[in-house]
Amino acid sequence: MQYLEKIKNMITSVYHLHIMAGPHINILYFSAFVSFLNVLIEGLITFGLISVASSFFEVSVLPEIFQSFLFLINIDQIKSSVEDGLLVAIYLFIALILRSLFTFISSYLSIIAKNKILSHIRTNVIKKALSIDFQDFSYIKSGSLEQIISAESKHVTNSFVNFVLSLNIIFYGLLLITLIYLVNPLLTITILPFLLFFIPFKYLYSKFIRIISGQAISLNFKLMEKLNQILTTIKEIRINNTIKKNLNSIKNKAESNANKNIFYQSLVALEPTLIQLISVLIFGIIYYFSVAFDFFSNSALIALIFILYRTTPYIVKASKNFNQFILYLPGTERVYSIYALEANNREDHNAEKIDITNIKYKNITFSYNNRDLILDGINLEFNQGETIFIDGKSGSGKSTILNLLISLYSPVSGSILINGKDYKNYHLNVLINSISFVPQKMKLPNISILNILRTSNYDLDEKQAYELLELVEMKDIVINLPNGINTIIGQKGIDFSGGQMQRLALASSLGSGKSCYIFDEATSEIDIDLEERINRNIRKFLKNKIIIFTSHRRDNLAEYDKSFSIEDGKITN
Repeated sequence: MQYLEKIKNMITSVYHLHIMAGPHINILYFSAFVSFLNVLIEGLITFGLISVASSFFEVSVLPEIFQSFLFLINIDQIKSSVEDGLLVAIYLFIALILRSLFTFISSYLSIIAKNKILSHIRTNVIKKALSIDFQDFSYIKSGSLEQIISAESKHVTNSFVNFVLSLNIIFYGLLLITLIYLVNPLLTITILPFLLFFIPFKYLYSKFIRIISGQAISLNFKLMEKLNQILTTIKEIRINNTIKKNLNSIKNKAESNANKNIFYQSLVALEPTLIQLISVLIFGIIYYFSVAFDFFSNSALIALIFILYRTTPYIVKASKNFNQFILYLPGTERVYSIYALEANNREDHNAEKIDITNIKYKNITFSYNNRDLILDGINLEFNQGETIFIDGKSGSGKSTILNLLISLYSPVSGSILINGKDYKNYHLNVLINSISFVPQKMKLPNISILNILRTSNYDLDEKQAYELLELVEMKDIVINLPNGINTIIGQKGIDFSGGQMQRLALASSLGSGKSCYIFDEATSEIDIDLEERINRNIRKFLKNKIIIFTSHRRDNLAEYDKSFSIEDGKITN
């Protein structure tokens, strides 16, 4: 039953890969068809070579009707032409040219299939990640998603393409049995010992390889986790003088990972050698009993050796591709788990913004994964022209209240009304186009300052941009930069402080022309005096809008119309 379950899982994964490949699956199937033709030509070449050999050496290996099958000429003509080799060379040359041509076409198509399918999978995984509910997205680890998009999708695609192309081994096996039958019908019995060896050997060896591979992957993840930990805590490592300790830890994990990978890759490289050596041993036993009991002629056994010799590379390649495919089956399901996510059906990229004049929270409760309540019975109301201040300790739920408003999460119970209408009845993009949200940590792209300001308003000109910068007291700083407002920030340009980056994010938000503005700890890294002036400028600039602030520093927002304190998910005043 366990074995049947594994077969079922493999078939399911193949079906999922078929779905994820999209329209490009047709390229792969055509490549497989060309590969099939290539195998057919290879079989005919093998068949023809045996025919020529049997004719030249006057050994009755094949029935006469088959001996001239490939070349479609008289056997005597073959024997008379062997002396100069011209006729045989011509026909073999044509066959080899056809095989080389089909090999190239199949390889070229498989390259196209791999890249097209990989691009399709990556694009759709990213699309699904961006279009699903943020609450579902938040449960996906960022490192896991990055691993799926960058590495696993590539491994899965390559293994699937190679697996499909290797399915021609089934046809080649049937061709092999046919050739052996034509040599001597009784000779097909010799296939049985090879099958009795190969099937259990393949199963057990592949299982052992998967175990070692799993250990290698686990060690690699541990190594990457340690590296990520070091890279994100370099400052603390220097302060605590634990450089040597961390280097030793990395060295030990890297060596363990390397040794396990060496062992795994050695096992993979050893498999074809073992198959060939044991095949020779089995053939030796067959030959011994054949000679002892006069079962088969020497010429028939020589033909069998020749057939097996030309077949071995295909078997080894198919075996390797099958191992790789089985190895990445768990990765296939991880990729498909993202690919198959349901997109948010509230999106409408052509949606217009609305003028929000009233927002009501009615008995809102919320929890993550139906665990402890984060919000419990929240009732709030915001109106046009009001400045609202919400404070509370870290983790109290104040940011969650605002995340619900922009549909990052959905409440467990209760409702949020916008202009008297349940916010779920609005397309998601209507809310996004109508509400400007500036979080505490805003990651700005590595583009010019002007283009950063234009992210919320594409029609913004330089004069308007400088007016926005003046509101957050960044105008003089920007003017004095070498390239002014066209200066690039980030890795390829100037580095701003955390407070300056927050001020740029605020300026960009102010230029959006929306009707509701949320500043969630958006001034936390700005000096206290400067923060007070900026808050005053914001309120004056957005005097007819809904403005919502959250902060730990209540004193810096002396002018507000409403204030709420959140503690343990409840409003305390």
